[in-house]
Amino acid sequence: MYKESASHSEQAECVASLVLKTEEVCARFGYSDQDARSVVLNNVRSIAYSTQMVLNLLDNWCIGDGAVRAAIPQLLGLSNVSDHSVKVAGDSLHKTAKLSLVILGQFQIESCLRNLARELNIKMPNRGFYPLSKSLVSFLGLPGALVDELNVAAFIRNSLHGNGIHSGYKGRDTVTTLDNVTFEFLHQQPVSCATVEHIAHALESSVNILATIFDTRQVSVLKDPVIDQYVLRLQPNRNS
Repeated sequence: MYKESASHSEQAECVASLVLKTEEVCARFGYSDQDARSVVLNNVRSIAYSTQMVLNLLDNWCIGDGAVRAAIPQLLGLSNVSDHSVKVAGDSLHKTAKLSLVILGQFQIESCLRNLARELNIKMPNRGFYPLSKSLVSFLGLPGALVDELNVAAFIRNSLHGNGIHSGYKGRDTVTTLDNVTFEFLHQQPVSCATVEHIAHALESSVNILATIFDTRQVSVLKDPVIDQYVLRLQPNRNS
């Protein structure tokens, strides 16, 4: 769910929609907690919960009563409470929560797709997310447009790594629409769609695509649990 937000509480509502989507998809398929298809949903939900909690804290810091607003700096360990220190602390919490949401959330989605590609014996041309998503979507016979949609959150993540500037592959611009929300990534230009609400909306779209992937015949017949690649490294003799 995307809603242009004017407050931390409105941003928290957008993140809450992502949480609900992960719960909906998880309940729909009912994979075990050890299955990579559940791991991705549970981890994205936990990351989103953490972001939601920070946004709710910031909202209470802004509009709470005197007692609440006085208690929060103490809980955060601010020894010198001033307008400047409060602003710096609030901005830092917000920025960290936003970065965590897109970086960790996108990492979980990429990890899930890589696990599925491994189980389906799909050979990867390289380790980038775009070729991974393109190879998997093509192998499953799904619409190619899903590749661009899956890469929206990755583009946001990459732009934040580059101080908010998009570096297009071979100088390309990319414009993608997710549920009537347009995401523009113009080569060497600042990205204007990297707010918390944009990130939550992009990740929610990716979770919807995960559900589409899980529904395919090839993925639905994979035996539960599909082992996460990091767990797999700790279990070298699982097939012996």
